[in-house]
Parts: sequence; C-alpha cells; structure tokens
Amino acid sequence: MKKIILFYLLSLPLFVSSQEITVTFPDDFDLQENPEYDNWTYQQNTFFALPLSISFFNDFVPINQYTFNVLYNPQLIQLETEIIEEINNHNYTDLYNVLGALSTGQANFGADIYEISPTQALATIYYSSLNGPFTEDKYDNGYGVLAYLPFKKINACNKAPLSVSFSDGYIDGQYVSPNQQSVFNINNSLSYESGNITIQNAFINFNILWADVIQNGTTLQPSITGGTPPYTYEWTDKMDVVLSTDSLFNPEISGDYLFYVYDQNNCVYILYISYEQLVNIQESSSFSIYPNPATNYIKIKTNRFYAYDLISLNGQILCSGMFANNLTINRNKLASGLYFLKLKNETEQIIKKVKFN
Repeated sequence: MKKIILFYLLSLPLFVSSQEITVTFPDDFDLQENPEYDNWTYQQNTFFALPLSISFFNDFVPINQYTFNVLYNPQLIQLETEIIEEINNHNYTDLYNVLGALSTGQANFGADIYEISPTQALATIYYSSLNGPFTEDKYDNGYGVLAYLPFKKINACNKAPLSVSFSDGYIDGQYVSPNQQSVFNINNSLSYESGNITIQNAFINFNILWADVIQNGTTLQPSITGGTPPYTYEWTDKMDVVLSTDSLFNPEISGDYLFYVYDQNNCVYILYISYEQLVNIQESSSFSIYPNPATNYIKIKTNRFYAYDLISLNGQILCSGMFANNLTINRNKLASGLYFLKLKNETEQIIKKVKFN
C-alpha cells in the first residue's frame, strides 16, 4: 500500500508558480519608418519618444513601482529627465496618435543621469504610483507600452545606428548609481537578476534628411523627406557661388549646379545637378500629347524625341523606355493626379505636366 501511494505521488506533474515579464525597446527603431515617435514637442523642446513595452508570460502583475538603468551616448542623444511624467500623460500621447502609456496618473516618475565618460552616460529611471498599481483592464491584450522615454537629438545628423541598452550600472569595479544596482526591478520583488524579467535593447536610426530634384520645364523642383522641418535652401554654381535661396530655381543657362537643403538641426543634403535649357515654342511644336487630361491612356507623337520617363510629383520614375514616333502610356493602376512626362534625345529634353482624371 505504501509503495502504491509513493508511486502515485511521484507520478503527479510538478507545477512551478513563477512570474515572467518581458520589457523591451524596439530592436530596430527606425524613425523614418515610425514618424509618429519623432519630433514630439513640449515647452519648446523637440525630441523623439522611445517606447518601452511590457508583456506578461504568465499572470498579469499589478505594478506599483519599477526602476531600471540604461546606457546611451550623450554626444548623440540626451534623456529629457524633467518631462518624463508629462509626456506619458494620455492626453499628451493622444496628440501623436500612439498607444497610451501604462505609467500614468499620480506618481513619482523621473530619472537621474550619471556621466561616465564623454561617450557614455547612465540614466536611472524610476516610477512609483501614488494611487495604486495600474490595473489589468489598462493592459491591452497582453502587450502594452509601459512608458515613453523622451530623448533630445544632440547630433541629429548622425547616420549610424545608436544604442540604448539596459545595464546594472556596474562599471570599472563599482555601481554608477548606488541606489539602483539592478538592470530592471519591479515591485522590489521581481528583477532581471532573479530571472523573472527578460529585456531587449534598442538600436535607433534617425530620420535622415534626403532630397531629389527634377526639371519641370525651365524650373528645378526639389522634393524633401526626413530631417526636421522647416527647411532652408541654397542653389549654387560649380564655384559654390549662391544663386538663389528659394525652394524653386530657374537657371539662366544650361550647366551644372549644386543644391543644398538644410533642416532645423542644420543637417544638410547636397545634390549635383545638370540642367539643360528646353527647346523653344517653335521647336516644341514637333510633338503632341493627347488626351491631357486623360482617363485610360496618353498618346505621344513626335519625330524629335525617342525616350521618355513618367515621373511622380515626389520625383519617383514610374515607367520609362524607348519609342519611335508614337508612344502610348497606359494608366494601369496609376492614381488620379498630376505627373511629369520627360521626353528626351541625345542632346535635349522637355518636361510636360500630364494628368489622369
């Protein structure tokens, strides 16, 4: 009988009660692909918001408080410690059409910064609720944003990925932050060190300034993406003599020019452009474009040009090719709107606006 009981007990499955929590920054955080997190403003400060997410593997954990450390390069970015609580307010995040943070309401919420070296700083972030833990009904389907961290771009023109990484702060034989010696700690009972919490660091790419220029008739017309508006412009000759500071440029003669665009952070993008004067009105009568506006197709008749590009308003070449005397461009899936049609030969080109209704 005893042997049977012993065998029965040994056959029972062993259930281990444990909490497992994951806190993660986006592994590949590209601000060009996630513009909703870029160029937030508060009290005349402009910054990007790095979201910190949390998920629960087993049961939901009502969180009263948490602390953690992160390392970053202060020559590239700087944590805006004074506004962490304000920008995590639901009313504020609603302005940017992002998920509201769980760390809201009345709380002690902020950060302390420790300078380690010119290229390394440690931020200790702390949160302690004053009106009880956030509840499970605030947690969205097992995944949510725990908090947004506001970082100012110190070198907004940086083109290489930069990291924000979790750390216990133990550097050169001592803890940088004496009050926080854990990578991540929740409710003073769950921690990275005890194996209850797993983490993921962030690698951030800025929304880099980029430009393209097309020739629209006798006008050079730029399209700008990325960076931080407003933009300023310079058109120069090959000797870098400034000819215009307008967004559009009408060169007086054919030749090579330089285009500079600067954003609010003084980041710059430079393009080298070759401009050719277009044929005059009499010469341009040697071709016809019809119907324009068009519904399903556009026909071109010419004995002067033999190559074409159809270009969108933002400078993207949608289709191109060679032809002899006659060309039909079918609309296919092109959206209604304006496009540029560039006709060219070995020595000259002309650009006309065409429209699909």
